[in-house]
Amino acid sequence: MRYVIFIMLAVGFSTTLQAQLKLDSLLNLLRNNPKETDKSTIYGRIAWVYIAKGNYDVARRYADSVLDVSTKLDDSVGIYRAHYYYGVIGRYTGEHASALDYLGNYLRFHASRGDSSRVAGALFQIGVVHSHYGNYEKSLAAHQRSLRIEEDAKNAYSVGNTLNSIGTIYKETKSYDLAILNLRKSLVIFGTLQEWSDMTNALVNLGNTYSELNEFDSAMSYYRRAIEIDKRIDKQRGVAVSYANIAFLFDRMGEFDSALVYHHKGLAIREKFTDAEDLTRSLIGVGRGYIKLGRYKEAGPYLSRALELSTHTNSKPLLRDVHMNFAEMFEGMKDERNALKHIKQFQIYKDSIFNDETQRKITELGVKHQLSDKVKHIALLEKEKQIQQQQAAREATIKNALIVGSILIAILAGAAVYAFRQRLLLVSKDKEIQEVNLRHQLSELKIKALRAQINPHFMFNCLNSINRMIVRGDNENASIYLKKFSKLLRLIVENGEENRVSLDNELTLIESYIQLEELRFKNKIGYEISIDEGIARESTFLPPMILQPFVENSIWHGLMNKKDDEAGKIKIAVREEDETLLCMIEDNGVGRDKSREFKEDIPGKTHSVGINITEERLKLISRERLNQWIKIVDLRDGGNEAIGTRVEIRIPLS
Repeated sequence: MRYVIFIMLAVGFSTTLQAQLKLDSLLNLLRNNPKETDKSTIYGRIAWVYIAKGNYDVARRYADSVLDVSTKLDDSVGIYRAHYYYGVIGRYTGEHASALDYLGNYLRFHASRGDSSRVAGALFQIGVVHSHYGNYEKSLAAHQRSLRIEEDAKNAYSVGNTLNSIGTIYKETKSYDLAILNLRKSLVIFGTLQEWSDMTNALVNLGNTYSELNEFDSAMSYYRRAIEIDKRIDKQRGVAVSYANIAFLFDRMGEFDSALVYHHKGLAIREKFTDAEDLTRSLIGVGRGYIKLGRYKEAGPYLSRALELSTHTNSKPLLRDVHMNFAEMFEGMKDERNALKHIKQFQIYKDSIFNDETQRKITELGVKHQLSDKVKHIALLEKEKQIQQQQAAREATIKNALIVGSILIAILAGAAVYAFRQRLLLVSKDKEIQEVNLRHQLSELKIKALRAQINPHFMFNCLNSINRMIVRGDNENASIYLKKFSKLLRLIVENGEENRVSLDNELTLIESYIQLEELRFKNKIGYEISIDEGIARESTFLPPMILQPFVENSIWHGLMNKKDDEAGKIKIAVREEDETLLCMIEDNGVGRDKSREFKEDIPGKTHSVGINITEERLKLISRERLNQWIKIVDLRDGGNEAIGTRVEIRIPLS
């Protein structure tokens, strides 16, 4: 092991020295009065060096220089490069809204130019900022878009970083199996590339995951490994992260004295840097340590400072944690009024970060990207084992080299050659993984993961209507209603088991649904279904539950908002056109503009979840642009008054 440590010391010293040499070289270039066209690039590289060093004020000044020079030269590439630096600096300093604005500008500019590499970089940074905000669904979507680009480009290092971030999102949303899978994949990549600094990030995130699973020994092992490497490569911020996480681990174990010691260790390091969010986490940790020991007055100043910082950064997860600890502190001090105030704030931020709908969407995104069976997971573990064996082999090689008197330069040169060979092997593995992912994306499991469900409120209302009929003694209508309801449930269950169903089955389900709504609303709804003669209902197939969300939307947002004396009607027409099944759902409701007014008057009314899911399913069915498959037409009379809505849905027949 001491030979590995020797190598890490050398690498850490070499990395620090290289960074300083790079900075000195760039500053010398500036002193030589380069051309204006070169200054922008040099300023940008210097800004990036200072970002890596954590000196964000100096980095911002050089980013300003990039913007000034590029503006004078009318260099749009340079201008948006400055936006990227501002966005990354904002990510680290907690200026999230500003960071998203700058990174969004950079993303749109390079997307218009077709520069996929820079688009991937922007998406990664945007995903990290959304994660700090607590917008985990948006964060995961951005990271997965970035991952696809990096995998296509066979950029192993960026793939590792993105997998590491995805793993942390799954950990935060308590999808622990997916978290461990992605973090181990990133650990394998960093181990292969000998990227020690990034390897410690993955180790810490694995430790955090096992900590939440209450597997304390495994968690501590990962933290200790991370600290050992970070100390050798002089990565002080990494050491602080591990100290903080060990403190929280002791907290979970009930060893509060030890927890407070490690929180103070982490805080002492983080006070030296300008990373507002990391500093806030340590302040919360110290405050929590004092609370657990019953030293409430000592906790207050740390939590107050943490609240000030998290309010400035508007980080919902940190605001949630600060208010939770304030509530516990005031409860311990028997100050019920202030405790209740902070409990309410805690609940507001907790609910805004994570709810059942967020969990469902994150799970769906996870299903779309995880490997399809346990064999792949086992293969990954086997690969990790091979890497460990290779590392052991390298130790033996280094030992022999030291015995024969090899000097450090020779060792580093040998390691570089070995790393190059491993990169070649990794490229081959990436190709295999890409092919597996492609087959997985084409599988029907994705379609099942996005299958829509009948609105649960509709189910509840149906049962409630039946109950009211029984209570009123209207047993005959209750019996009719119950039969139709049971028929609808049977169709949902039967269709839900199939990847594709016949058009006849789908329309039968739609009729049953409309008839139930018609009974509930006392014949206020009429309907008409027409099928082109050339279409065979029994032998024409489509994914199940595609049409129902749109019919439901027509009833609830179009017809139900009509005046009581106006009859509502839905027309469903199906025909074949350009190798697609064209399904048109038309209603004579109040139209979309009026429907939005009603929704604004009723808190909680939002866009139909079923329609959102259907859109996602159609994206999977076809890789074309979504607006080719769903079109919404506002129907108007001669006086430009709304007289209804028509939805046109195209479903590929192939």
